[in-house]
Amino acid sequence: MSTGRFIERQRALLQDLRELAARRVTAEETLAREIATLDTRINETYERDRQQAEQDLADARTTGQAEYQAALDQLEQTLGAERRALEAKQRGEIDRITRKAAKNETLARRRLDEAVWASETVYEANEDEPAQRLRTLADVLEERRRELEEVQVKARARVAQYRVRLPDVVPALPAPALPAPASASADEADPGDVAAYRRVVDEQLHAAQEGLVRLQRLRLPRMFKGYVIHLLGVIAIAAAGLVAAGARGWTLDRWVGTTLGVAVVATLAAGFALRLLSRRRVTAAFAGVQEAADAATRASDACLVAGEAERVAREAELRRKRDEEVETARSTYEPIIARIAERRTHHLERIEDTYPRRLEELTERESRERASIEQAWAVRRVEIEDAGRNTAAAVATTRETALAARRETRERAWNALVREWREGMERCRHAIASITDENATLFPAWDDASWKSWRPPRHFAPSIRFGTLAVDRSEIPGGIPEDPELAVDLPARFTLPATLDFPDHGSLLLLSDADGRAAAVDTLQTVMLRLLTLLPPGKVRFTIVDPVGLGETFAGFMHLGDYDDAFVGGRIWTETRHIEQRLADLTEHMETVIQKYLRNEFETIDAYNEEAGEIAEPYRFLVISDFPAGFSETAARRLASIVSSGARCGVHTLVSVDRRQPRPKGLQLEDLVALSTTLEHRDGRFRWRDDVFGDVPLTLDAAAPESFLTRTLHIVGEAAKDATRVEVPFEVIAPDPEGVWTRRCDEELTVPLGRSGATKLQELAIGRGTSQHALIAGKTGSGKSTLLHVLVTNLALWYSPDEVEFYLVDFKKGVEFKTYATHRLPHARAIAIESDREFGLSVLERIDQEMKQRGDRFRELGVQDLAGFRSRVPDEPMPRILLIVDEFQELFVEDDKIGQDAALLMDRLVRQGRAFGIHLLLGSQTLGGAYTLARSTMGQMQVRVALQCSEADSYLIMSDDNAAARLLSRPGEAIYNDAGGRLEGNSPFQICWLPERDRDEQLARIAERARDAGWRRSEPIIVFEGNQPADLAKNHRLTAALRGEWEGPPQAWLGEAIAIKGPTSAAFRRESGANLLIVGQRDEAALATIGSAAIGLAAQYPPRPN
Repeated sequence: MSTGRFIERQRALLQDLRELAARRVTAEETLAREIATLDTRINETYERDRQQAEQDLADARTTGQAEYQAALDQLEQTLGAERRALEAKQRGEIDRITRKAAKNETLARRRLDEAVWASETVYEANEDEPAQRLRTLADVLEERRRELEEVQVKARARVAQYRVRLPDVVPALPAPALPAPASASADEADPGDVAAYRRVVDEQLHAAQEGLVRLQRLRLPRMFKGYVIHLLGVIAIAAAGLVAAGARGWTLDRWVGTTLGVAVVATLAAGFALRLLSRRRVTAAFAGVQEAADAATRASDACLVAGEAERVAREAELRRKRDEEVETARSTYEPIIARIAERRTHHLERIEDTYPRRLEELTERESRERASIEQAWAVRRVEIEDAGRNTAAAVATTRETALAARRETRERAWNALVREWREGMERCRHAIASITDENATLFPAWDDASWKSWRPPRHFAPSIRFGTLAVDRSEIPGGIPEDPELAVDLPARFTLPATLDFPDHGSLLLLSDADGRAAAVDTLQTVMLRLLTLLPPGKVRFTIVDPVGLGETFAGFMHLGDYDDAFVGGRIWTETRHIEQRLADLTEHMETVIQKYLRNEFETIDAYNEEAGEIAEPYRFLVISDFPAGFSETAARRLASIVSSGARCGVHTLVSVDRRQPRPKGLQLEDLVALSTTLEHRDGRFRWRDDVFGDVPLTLDAAAPESFLTRTLHIVGEAAKDATRVEVPFEVIAPDPEGVWTRRCDEELTVPLGRSGATKLQELAIGRGTSQHALIAGKTGSGKSTLLHVLVTNLALWYSPDEVEFYLVDFKKGVEFKTYATHRLPHARAIAIESDREFGLSVLERIDQEMKQRGDRFRELGVQDLAGFRSRVPDEPMPRILLIVDEFQELFVEDDKIGQDAALLMDRLVRQGRAFGIHLLLGSQTLGGAYTLARSTMGQMQVRVALQCSEADSYLIMSDDNAAARLLSRPGEAIYNDAGGRLEGNSPFQICWLPERDRDEQLARIAERARDAGWRRSEPIIVFEGNQPADLAKNHRLTAALRGEWEGPPQAWLGEAIAIKGPTSAAFRRESGANLLIVGQRDEAALATIGSAAIGLAAQYPPRPN
């Protein structure tokens, strides 16, 4: 058998052993039976053969008789069952019909009751309606009476005002005719009369009101109100007298007196006539009002009578309709009830008629089939007798034939059996020897001498041992043959290692109670130590859960944490909330593996690791003792998810289950059993729950001694510390010589930073959409400085200085960016090493000034962005500006003017710089100290790169719901996120490793490329070293003065400015107070300052000739 994983080979070995033994035993038994039969026939005498034949005949008779009796019994049983079934069916039919009829009758009666109830309900609801209508009519008519009385009162009042005395009997006008009633009496009144009478009442009321208006509008009677008529008479008489007097020359003579007398008589006569005419008109108008009122009153009385008739008729109609509906319901449902009873009687009678007839048919069939059985038995008896005679005759012939066949059959079968057995045993012997040799090599005992020189392996072992299977061939049926001719060179007892196949079946489940807990814990420790000694260092990670032992169970393994906390998950977890969080971390890791690494390209993590090379994912083992202690329902669900999908993602479980404790919801133990190698403690020992290995005694390996464990863990830890260092060569992302300075960034600036997964590169992409600026953060030693060097160096390789230029500012106490100043990086405009905050502010001001200049240029050309500018003016270089600030939060650690100004400038650059090709890349170990930087400014940093950091910093770097960075476990491992830190934008990758020597070589390569291309700086590079004194040789003004080219007022140069501007100097003009005072406690610095000033002044004023 081939070498490889143990379980498949051992399973095949045991199955082969059992199948070989079973086939051999079967073959031996078969052969022995055949030979014995032949020997018996040969050695027996003919008489015994004859007796055997007779015995066979007797047996055939007995068998035939038994079959005959069985047929009769079967017939009785079958027909009895049918009879019982028929009777049961009859009872069921009767019961069904009775219940159905009762149900239908109940339903019909309920519907009848419902119909009657509905009619009564409608009647009761409308019973008071006719009386209510009559009351409403009476109220309306009463209101009309009051209106008529009011009209009459007003008419009499107007007549009184006209001073007309009405006669006792007012002349009657022709009375309006009332509508004739439709019936002779109130009981027979037509309800339609009410509307007619109401119209008459309204019409006559209207007529009375119009008559009142006419009465009120009479003009002539108005003259008799008050003293108007008397005044008119006096005026008329006076007018007649004046006319007569005037005609007589204003002389009072008889003519004048006569005229006055005649005027008086005429006036009186006219007044009487007018009075008479006025009375007639008033009387006539009042008579019209009175007649209309009388007619309305009569119509009102008649209307009341008609209303009463209508009430009586309506109530009668309601009663009639109720009675009709009740009668209709009864006529509808009572026949139905009767039909139901009739149908029930009909069906029951049909059943009573049908079933007795079918029982009779069944009895007749029984008689026919019994007769058939009797006839068949008679025929069978004849056949048995004939067969007995034929057998006796054939005995003699068979004897001679069997003697020859016996010897040939046995020899041929036995030779084949021996050959197959020996070949199979030899095959098993080779397999056992191979497994035994590999077991000794891979799994030496803990006290083996080879451990003294042991070193961690470089390759993965195919299996992990946890115990020994003691195979005893004598326990296998037929495993040790008795025949010496079948003896083979194979021990009767041998052992096989009990292993986990790795990595496909790397999970182990131990089911135990109190008696088996110690052995289960030892087995977990054994498997953990075997994993550490059989897998390459650093390729296994443990998450250990020990809620009962509080970590004591696995305390020895914490030595690995001295080398890297990631090896043991930081600590041994005992609290429920911590357990939930660790399981959540594992499921989150699995999500990342599935969604970012495997996808549909790789079936398992093993296939991915084969392609991933140096960024291969380590295997993770979740070790749980005394499950389910400490597990909540949430933790149990997460464990189920890990067990279900973990193997594909390289996550396996080693679980010890305490069967005494209740199982939590959210997890079925059968799920763990189905996906794990399961060992169950029964009858004082652990047994393998497996179809093949279950019957083989299992002995678990003892745990290693503590001293051995400690020593081995230190060896593994030392090796793993170095092995976990992942270095992706810079050459993976760097351009070849032909690709240097070949990229353009008109629309977008992209540069690879490292490897993402097995086959892809992770690129930084800025300049398109909202991805304009980047934030890079990670704790000390996480690889942030390496990332910045990779970024700057690779950008300088892919893009020319006309495409990209850098402003590099480092606030750390180090010289990270000094190499770019040393090599005079063509792309660098300003480099600050151990920068002061003031110089950092100056850099922001310089870039802000550049942005304003570009804005003026854009407006001049009428373009909106850098791409438009380059399209309009292709020959005018305008590179993208990258401001890279390491430990940028140092600018904002104090809430002073520098911090406030820097915050304002940075916010403006972040918001407005995108259109002008200006981008910020801010690096920091933590964001906790940026006090004055607006949160909105940070929100504009759409691209986030997070390296190793704490959970709190992960939330700050990414977003409030994205703590993925807390799971990063090695230097250089990072998460690229171009979604503003939101969880869905996470893309894990490994930063390329760029050693200092390689970086210097690449920078030299860039400088050489610049020289070959004939590139020249338009402005000198600005280098500020906060930890170094100013260099006079770099003072170009002093250099000019030494050459005699300086013009201007005398200046004493004191040093470099902590800003992007010229050297700091003191100017001496011919004015009062033009002096210089230097104050300080550093004598050397003071002396250097004075010396610098003296050299500058001396250069400006050469000595006078004597």
